[in-house]
Amino acid sequence: MKLTIDTSKRDEFILSFGNAVLKQKSLQGSSSALLPAIKDLLAKSKANLRDISEVVVFTSGESYTGLRVGVSIAQALAFLLDVPINGEKMSKIKYITIKY
Repeated sequence: MKLTIDTSKRDEFILSFGNAVLKQKSLQGSSSALLPAIKDLLAKSKANLRDISEVVVFTSGESYTGLRVGVSIAQALAFLLDVPINGEKMSKIKYITIKY
């Protein structure tokens, strides 16, 4: 299933996996909450990391730091799991351009 990471807003992040959606208000330093939130979302869906077949990450928005954190985590997951990110395999892309 597809994991979607939206860290484009300054005051919240949104994760979705299958039919499960997790929307969390962000506080200062909330980038450290993203990985535990992904773990919670997978647990809520009764899934594990290996069930992720694709990662989609937002690459434009109002929070530059949030976008960098979201893209970094998405790239790490895609590389670790050897799944496409935003429709491309990691071996075919050198980097993802963030539009701010």
